[in-house]
Amino acid sequence: MADLSPPRAGLKACTAPPLGDVSINAVREYGSVLVLRQLWDELGLHRLLDALPRPASLDLGEAVSRMVTGSVSQPAR
Repeated sequence: MADLSPPRAGLKACTAPPLGDVSINAVREYGSVLVLRQLWDELGLHRLLDALPRPASLDLGEAVSRMVTGSVSQPAR
C-alpha cells in the first residue's frame, strides 16, 4: 500500500517534467478491480477453484475471478 504520509523534513518534493500536449481519449476505473482482486487473493478463492477437476487448458480461478469482477463492477440493470 502506498505511503500517503507527508514528506519528512529536509526532503525536497519531486515533480515530473511537463509532458507537452496530452489528450485523454478514455478513462477507466480500476479501483473496484483492485479491491476485488485483493479480496479474492486474501480469501484464497483462486487456490480453491484450482483444486477442482478441470481441463488443464482452463484457468478456472482466473475465469471465475473475471466473471465475478465483471458482475460486481457492472451489474445487470
